[in-house]
Amino acid sequence: IDHGTGLGIGETAGIGADFPNLSFALIDAEARMITGQAVSPDEASGAVVEEILTKANLKGNVSKGWVGYPDFVARYAKLWGVKA
Repeated sequence: IDHGTGLGIGETAGIGADFPNLSFALIDAEARMITGQAVSPDEASGAVVEEILTKANLKGNVSKGWVGYPDFVARYAKLWGVKA
């Protein structure tokens, strides 16, 4: 995985951070806190979904970034009782 270094050092793995999911998670956690609902320590801290990625476990089209849960929009829509 080339992280744009251009060094050609042959990286074989990288850490993927799921920032699209993070934006939904932060909105969800803020809404829960505003309405007095409990949030987990990870939600309260804004923890990012991360995964060590290799060619073997990297799936799908990642040309626009990596997403740990490709269906995260549908999952949050279901949780919030809205249409995606």
